[in-house]
Amino acid sequence: MNGESETKIARQLDNGLSPQDLYERIREDGHPICPKCGTTYVDDTHCGTVDETPEKKGRRGRNSGPVEELPPASNAIPLFREALEALMRGNEELKHRKESRQGKHYAYRTVSCKTPSDKEWDFFAELLGLESVSRDGLHFGGGVINRGTSSPAPQFPLPELISTYLLAGGAVEPLVKALHDKPGSVDYSEIRKHVEGRKSGPEKVDGLKAVASRLAMLVRGDKRGRGKPPPGQSGHEINLSHRITARREAGVPDKQIYEDLLVGLGLSKEEFPWDEFRRLADLKLQMP
Repeated sequence: MNGESETKIARQLDNGLSPQDLYERIREDGHPICPKCGTTYVDDTHCGTVDETPEKKGRRGRNSGPVEELPPASNAIPLFREALEALMRGNEELKHRKESRQGKHYAYRTVSCKTPSDKEWDFFAELLGLESVSRDGLHFGGGVINRGTSSPAPQFPLPELISTYLLAGGAVEPLVKALHDKPGSVDYSEIRKHVEGRKSGPEKVDGLKAVASRLAMLVRGDKRGRGKPPPGQSGHEINLSHRITARREAGVPDKQIYEDLLVGLGLSKEEFPWDEFRRLADLKLQMP
C-alpha cells in the first residue's frame, strides 16, 4: 500500500528473509498463497510448485497434526485459586499503602491496624451505641508501619494486579486515570503497544498478551520454535473444520462435503469459495 517492494518488506520483517521465504511462512499459517510468485487464493498446483517432500509437508502442518489429549485444565484450579487469593489480599492491603517516586525509584509504606474481634465489637458497640456500619472503621492499638524497599518499578502486588487487569480485558484509560500522577500526559498508544503488540508488527514489540500467550503455550506443552504462531481460528471456523474432518473420516468425498456445506449454510460459492473450504479442510481440526 505504501509502494514498498516485497523484498524490502520481507527484510523489514526479518533481516535476510526473501519474498519467497515470506510467501512460505504465510502459506504455513494456512493462507492459500503460491510460495513461488506470491499470488493469493490459489492451490498447490499454481506455478507448478506442488511440493511433496517430507520436510515441506511437515512445515505446512503447523496448523494441524495428530490429536494430543491434554491434562484437564481443572488440575490447576487450586494453584490458580491460591494465586488469585494472594492477589485479592494484596488488593485489599492497597488501601493502607502510601507510595512515592523519587527519580526512577519507587518506595512505599503500609500502615496496618488491628480490627476488633466479634467479642470486642459487641462490647464497644453496646458501650458506645455504635451502628453495625461503624465496624469496618473501628481499629485498635494504633498502627504498624511497614516500609517497602525502594525499587526501579512499582512493587507487589501492583505489577501483578495491573497485568491481570489488562490480560482480563480491562480498559487502559480508567486504569491510567486511577494510578498515573499526570494522566493528561500519557501516550496511550505506547501503553497499548506493550499490551497488544507483536514483534511481527511495525513496532517490533511483544506486548503483554503476546508474551502471556507464548508462556501459556510452553506451559501447556507446545514445542513450537521461533517464528510467528499460526493464526487463531474463530469458533465458526473450528466448527466447520471439525465437520469436514468428521465427514472425511466417514469416507465422504470433498466435493460432496463442500456441496452439502453450501446447502447447509445457505451460501453461494462466491460467499464460501472452494479455496476457503480447502483451507478449513487442511486444518484437520477435531473437537476435544
